[in-house]
Amino acid sequence: MQKSKLIELYVGAFVLLGLFALGFLAFKVSNLSHSVDDSSYEVIASFGNIGGLKKRSPVSISGVKIGEVDSIVYDPNKQKADVKIRIAQKFGKIPNDSEAKILTSGLLGEQYIGIEPGKSKVALKNKDVIEKTKSVVIIEEALSNFLNSNNSEIRGFYIVKANFANVTGLNNKATVAAAGVKIGEVSSIQYDPKANKAMVTLKISDKYKNIPDDTTALIKSSSLLGGQFISFDMGRSDKYLVNNSTMKNTRSAVMLGDAVGNFFGADQVEIGATYSVKARFSNIGGLKKKASVKMGGVKIGEVLDIYYDKKQFEAVVILGIREDFKEIPEDTSASIFTAGLL
Repeated sequence: MQKSKLIELYVGAFVLLGLFALGFLAFKVSNLSHSVDDSSYEVIASFGNIGGLKKRSPVSISGVKIGEVDSIVYDPNKQKADVKIRIAQKFGKIPNDSEAKILTSGLLGEQYIGIEPGKSKVALKNKDVIEKTKSVVIIEEALSNFLNSNNSEIRGFYIVKANFANVTGLNNKATVAAAGVKIGEVSSIQYDPKANKAMVTLKISDKYKNIPDDTTALIKSSSLLGGQFISFDMGRSDKYLVNNSTMKNTRSAVMLGDAVGNFFGADQVEIGATYSVKARFSNIGGLKKKASVKMGGVKIGEVLDIYYDKKQFEAVVILGIREDFKEIPEDTSASIFTAGLL
């Protein structure tokens, strides 16, 4: 009898612990732990479609939270939703020509407002209206636009070559895109036995001739089960790609099985002694402290700190890199990735 009561006690404690964990998780996800205090000012932005945006949804710049949604009211005259935003007073130098966009934090995540800073020297002040807005993107429309843009024919073009260690799923005629816009297509794919790499020939439209020669070509998937395409992450060089150029920076296709295996295996590595490196991003998404820093799927460090640079309108991420990885080239590119669907 005593043993039975003891088991019931353990089960009850386990259930309570589970409920507490779920409650804490819901509390964190809903951003209630990051509310904006009284020292804030409010601005208004109007949207044609707010999707799943709601009161207390986060407002961010470069992925750093600066405020939250205070209220949402539909204006029948404008046929738009007026969203009142509360911004922390310490972020008081936001240009008044900035653009407010409704974004999604993950594939199935909550929606939030991302502010893209403008160039005006006049800052937003209390009760101001953000004139430039972009409503929530309906995923069906986005996919339709992407697929329709891929059907456009490339006429005048120049040739660029890129070498990849893995081109799995990439085919001839696959799209080459920059910022989601089609700028070219794959012309041919050949294996180079000497370099042990795939040499991909790209046809780039003549309309896009000012592509920096330190641009990175990445192989990506157009959807969870979709085909592969090449995306250009623009560099900053003042020299441009020309006909028959070979791209210096490429990133190969990621195999899901390898990525999952590497992710769960490599994250167990103890960091130990580190040295600090700064990286700047226009948007850090859901990046947090302690997030892994990897190279080739191997964990080489972690995020130590994140802060917002109000002058440059960028997020500054401090990385702790393991001491045994000291020979990383200074022109290495840092990209933010998602470890899973959510």
